[in-house]
Parts: sequence; C-alpha cells; structure tokens
Amino acid sequence: MVRHGRNNVWLLTGPLGGGKSTFVRAALKYLGYYGNVPSPTFALSRIYHLKRGPWKSVIHIDAYRIKGESEEAALDIASAVMDPRCLVLIEWPEKLKQRPWTGPLRLRFSHRKDGGRTIRASGIRP
Repeated sequence: MVRHGRNNVWLLTGPLGGGKSTFVRAALKYLGYYGNVPSPTFALSRIYHLKRGPWKSVIHIDAYRIKGESEEAALDIASAVMDPRCLVLIEWPEKLKQRPWTGPLRLRFSHRKDGGRTIRASGIRP
C-alpha cells in the first residue's frame, strides 16, 4: 500500500445525481483546469493535465459501469495512486475490487430535503 503525506486519492460516494461529477468539475476549475470536463461514465476514466499547484495531473474515474476485473485492471489505478503528483478522483469506489490506496479522503454526497446537496468529508490528513 502507498501512503503519501497528503491526500492524493479522493473517494466520492453517494446516490446518482448527488453532485459527484459537478464537484469534480468545480475542483478541476479551482485547480486551474478550464477545459471541457465531460463525465467519464462511459470512458471510465479521463486525465486532465494541470499547469500549477501541487498536482501535475488529475485522473477522474467513474467506476459505476465497470464490467469485470479486466476493465478495472486496464484503469491501472495503482500506478496513478503511487504518483504523488497525480490526484485521483474516484466516483463509485465501492464497485472496485482492488483498492491500492491507504488513507484516502472520503467525500460522501447526499440529497437534502430542500433540493440541495450535503458533502461530508473524512480522512483528511495534513
């Protein structure tokens, strides 16, 4: 298992329409990426290159439609996790059999009765 001094793996969990992909778009914009950010639901993953900040790239993985271990292996999540210059954002991580990370930042999204969203974070390290 790989352990870095900062959170480079963020696990995004919650219901469909809970705001996970919207959060990823906002995070990428905050990190300086202003290009198009489509959902990786059918591509399974997308990589974005950053010009500034602590990370040089962001890999956005949507595991919702993973069909078997061969698709999961093709994502090569372990290599991305081992690179401290790469931020790995994973939607639907509970669908993955392999979990090559330790101490990830966990973001749990939920719907509120007023139509808004709530995000609860755990696992934050300095």
